[in-house]
Amino acid sequence: MNKKVLATIAMATIGLSSVAYVNADFSERGFNFMWKMNLTDEQITQVESMTTEEKQAFFEEIRSEKELEREARETVIDKLLAWETLTSEEEEIRQNIITKRAEMKAAREEMELKREEMKLVMEKYRNGEELTTEETELMNSFKWNKMGKGKMRWHMGR
Repeated sequence: MNKKVLATIAMATIGLSSVAYVNADFSERGFNFMWKMNLTDEQITQVESMTTEEKQAFFEEIRSEKELEREARETVIDKLLAWETLTSEEEEIRQNIITKRAEMKAAREEMELKREEMKLVMEKYRNGEELTTEETELMNSFKWNKMGKGKMRWHMGR
């Protein structure tokens, strides 16, 4: 089974719209949604060798686990808003929420700094100024995508 079909099955199973992926080039993008689901390389390898039914069951199990985790987080938040006491298990979930939020904020701040840095380099490049070695390396570390009407969009390379 090819990657496009696998992606469509997986996304339909976990409740995502596959419309955006139907015509996508999966050779470059890979299974981005699998990484968003926090699948390990081993799990991805396993999925590639599964039958359609096994894949559906696998992704349904993951979807169910994610739903339970989301519900548990919502319960903790509701209890905190109501000033109710948390159990030890709920306290662990609260600590996990705090940790993930801190990580997301740090990542957001880092991306904002990189975006500002890239803006300065792009302005210098557009003005025809000489770029330093560091600035050239920064430009080369970003992937450029053509987005219609001559507009360019950049994102961090991996």
